[in-house]
Amino acid sequence: AVRVPVLVAALMIAASIAISQSVLTRLADDQENQLQALTGAYLDGLSAAIMPSVLRRDVWETFDALDRARHRYAGITVVHAVVATPENTVIAASDPVTFPVQSAVPAAFLGHFSKSNVLNINETSGRAWTYQDLREEGIFIGRIFVEIDIRELLNVRRDVLYTLVSVNIALTALFSFLGYFLVLRMLKPID
Repeated sequence: AVRVPVLVAALMIAASIAISQSVLTRLADDQENQLQALTGAYLDGLSAAIMPSVLRRDVWETFDALDRARHRYAGITVVHAVVATPENTVIAASDPVTFPVQSAVPAAFLGHFSKSNVLNINETSGRAWTYQDLREEGIFIGRIFVEIDIRELLNVRRDVLYTLVSVNIALTALFSFLGYFLVLRMLKPID
């Protein structure tokens, strides 16, 4: 009467862990692909808008384009956007206090960007970093560095995890109790 419900509970726990892991992995992959697409669209639009001003090294026009782009892309929350020369000198930034014009882009900030230009995600801090090279007729003229707040995406993952865990606990408990009472009922005639 006790072993069968315990076995049912163990099997339910194993199945729920496997299903939850699969769902969370799929959700994380989908979110990452969507974020990559959104940041790609943001960087493509921004690079087209700032290319003439970067060629002229016009700080004000570049800053204005960064400021306007911040409000146009509702799908992503840009924390910092920095436009730099090939030598990593700041042309303009969305936060000029943190990244003053004509200063070197801080090494600590550059450390967040991967060499392969893939989206670098840090789930602990809730941030992601990516960049795009600026090229005019094949000549490298600068780079856009972007830091993005991804806490909302991580909150969705956390909510899905909590929902999966709570539903799985409820189902495991229900099936264990049902198994216990069914086994007792089936053993009653034998008694």
